[in-house]
Amino acid sequence: MKLSYKTALLVALLLMGYLVVRIFLWQYEAYNERRGYCTTEGKYLSEEEKLENLKADIVVQALEKWIKDTEGEYYSRVFISKYDLSDKEKIINLMKKSNINKSFEENFGIIAVGTVSEYISRRSCLENNKNCNDYSKSRNGLRGLWGNDNTVDVEYLKSLSTRYSIIISVKGGDNVLIYPLSSIVKEKEKSYTMSYYSIYKFCCDNKMIEEMTGQTNRSTQKKTAEQIKLDYSEILALNPDRIDGKYRDSVYIMHLFGSISFYKPEIVQKYGLFWNVASLKGDTYPRFTNMLISSCGKISKIK
Repeated sequence: MKLSYKTALLVALLLMGYLVVRIFLWQYEAYNERRGYCTTEGKYLSEEEKLENLKADIVVQALEKWIKDTEGEYYSRVFISKYDLSDKEKIINLMKKSNINKSFEENFGIIAVGTVSEYISRRSCLENNKNCNDYSKSRNGLRGLWGNDNTVDVEYLKSLSTRYSIIISVKGGDNVLIYPLSSIVKEKEKSYTMSYYSIYKFCCDNKMIEEMTGQTNRSTQKKTAEQIKLDYSEILALNPDRIDGKYRDSVYIMHLFGSISFYKPEIVQKYGLFWNVASLKGDTYPRFTNMLISSCGKISKIK
């Protein structure tokens, strides 16, 4: 038999052997999954251990999804907030107390952040020894969620208190999704739910407020200085506690702010606050994410 035939036969046998082993492992893992055994960790996990893994996997899945589409998600971020934002009143109170001169991260108690741009810098450093000093630029000195090997720091995420919240900012970053860890509830075996809320950042972020200040429209260009002054007085007199989330609130806010100039930072901040309050109070119940998890506490499917 020629050497080339022997080589081809050997390669075919090795490939067949590999496939047999993989099929066996898949069947073994499927068998373990049916009996609730975590193959990866080699044991049955308690509910507390599954919850720890689930907390981490929520962040891991978001970051890994964005990495596959770095062009579209370059500015996406996952924040960890030290606050328990488990109901809309807590979020509203935090927005009402926000300092107009502080960043969103400062106002919302952000203690850690994972960014796609940091991942790219770390990858460039590991592969080409470039951008090795750029790690902290995208996270403004906050603790990062990437480890030295450029994988998500799972152990840190597993250690997070359930009183903390995950805040996800995608693409343009105008709005964020808030996922309070304390809202994770086991509905049935391997099925969990988690509530979330959506708000716009320009209520509470000095950079966004600065960018929006000075924007105007045609209707404001026709107004006299006295009319603009009256509009401003009406805005300052608005009380967010009187907003109940009814349709008329949204219409009134759109009408009022749609016909004025954002010539002062306070107007931008008020607009963000009132719009968010009307939106949050307009939802009778929070929105929910349904998650199916494996015996290891990892997300297998999101409904």
